Amino acid sequence: CILYEMCALQVPFDASSISGLVQKICYGALPTVPDSYSEFLQRLCSQMLSRDPRKRPSADEVLQMPEIQKVVRQMLEEVRLLQREEKEIRAAAVAAAGSYRK
Repeated sequence: CILYEMCALQVPFDASSISGLVQKICYGALPTVPDSYSEFLQRLCSQMLSRDPRKRPSADEVLQMPEIQKVVRQMLEEVRLLQREEKEIRAAAVAAAGSYRK
């Protein structure tokens, strides 16, 4: 549900009462992610919203998907670059402070 909400900017199921919400979740039309998102994201969201738990991927299965692995690698590389930049900035600040004290 959270993935759908992030993409569609609305809740996947809405009702004015708990019983109405249960009815929509169990029997209503399944929402789809907007077409502006990739086929992969549309398919993943559809799988995750499946009423049949056997058709929903586990967290481990999601993390093993090549598309997710690619994004995780990109994020890790960004973190490494930022950490390297921070280290260089700190080193430059220490060097500048040391030369200022002399």
